[in-house]
Amino acid sequence: MSELQKMTDPQESNCDVQQIPETTHQIMTRPRTDIRETDQAYLLQADMPGIDESSAEVTVEKKVLTIRGTTRPFAPEGFENVYKESDQRLYERIFRLPEEVDPTSLEATVKNGVLTVTLPKRREAQPVRIQVNAG
Repeated sequence: MSELQKMTDPQESNCDVQQIPETTHQIMTRPRTDIRETDQAYLLQADMPGIDESSAEVTVEKKVLTIRGTTRPFAPEGFENVYKESDQRLYERIFRLPEEVDPTSLEATVKNGVLTVTLPKRREAQPVRIQVNAG
């Protein structure tokens, strides 16, 4: 099991959707996430439909990575809602970073509702290949 697999949400639960108090009309969702690893970095991809670069947020504080996003309701100009099932959705997920991740070098992009965070490993954590010469 990789170090990043062990860094699950501090308050992990089986529930992916949490209702926020009725007065706000918002739903908190824990985005489904895939994590991949190479010798140089981890790649975290979170499904967050409806977000874009202006509504996504990635922060690191004290070795804790937090990803957030908020959808904005779409209402075509000139139309009025007569029936509505969609609400604003808030996404949030928290991960504990392993020591080998360099938190100052993270990169994040979003495309088609998928937030991708690249978490480079510190140079000293990366494997080194030593050339063997004939003696």
